[in-house]
Amino acid sequence: MTEWWKSLILGLVEGLTEFVPVSSTGHLILSQKVLRFSSDMNSVFTVVIQAGAMLAVVTLCRKTFASILLPRKAPDGYRFSPLLPRLALTTAPALIVGPVAFRIITQRLFSPRSVAFGLIAGAAWMLIQEKLSRSARRVELEQITLSQALAIGLFQCLGMWPGISRSAATILGGMLCGLSRQSAARYSFLAAVPVILAASAYDLLQEYQSVSLAGLGHLAIGFVTAYLAALLALRGFLRWISHHTYIPFAYYRVLVGLLVLLLLAR
Repeated sequence: MTEWWKSLILGLVEGLTEFVPVSSTGHLILSQKVLRFSSDMNSVFTVVIQAGAMLAVVTLCRKTFASILLPRKAPDGYRFSPLLPRLALTTAPALIVGPVAFRIITQRLFSPRSVAFGLIAGAAWMLIQEKLSRSARRVELEQITLSQALAIGLFQCLGMWPGISRSAATILGGMLCGLSRQSAARYSFLAAVPVILAASAYDLLQEYQSVSLAGLGHLAIGFVTAYLAALLALRGFLRWISHHTYIPFAYYRVLVGLLVLLLLAR
């Protein structure tokens, strides 16, 4: 298989899994292992396809982002959306923990075995949370408090373990804080943008020297594929959670995790 096809497949994997609670980083690690994808631009490639997926959220939620970032006229002047400080609080823990733990995470947790355990652990959390949420009160997106936003940000840090999933950590953390299933997912989408922007900028500063003119085509293929796949995945996921639980995703995670452990044991 040529590197062009590998770039397309990895972009597809990123786009389909970034905002679904199954761990995009975990799936990329496993996919790169299966495809034997090895490049001097590995880190940059991952950053670029994550940026493609992030752009899909911005496209789909552009009106929401505009209302958050642009001040609105009020009787006493102009005011920003209350979601702006809440998203800032949700992002803050990752900005602190990420740079400090970056090397430890990449050196010790970026392996198929670690991903498998992360998938299974996240699945267990998902099953427990779904059971707890049956009798929980429902908080909608506009009702998120500052303390809930900070708590979700702390949960989001768990997603730095490949296999746990940033999306799953923020969604389940949101549900644990009392958010409805749909509101937790929507808030997770919004919270992804500043985190991915910050992580992408940090990674590029570390790895920009590895970018070569010859590899720009692979980056472009991965970026566009991730963008288009993420658009489809986001729309499908929003329709799904309006009528279903996250339990099927938990079963999928367990299946993939056990399969990886079985293959590693051979």
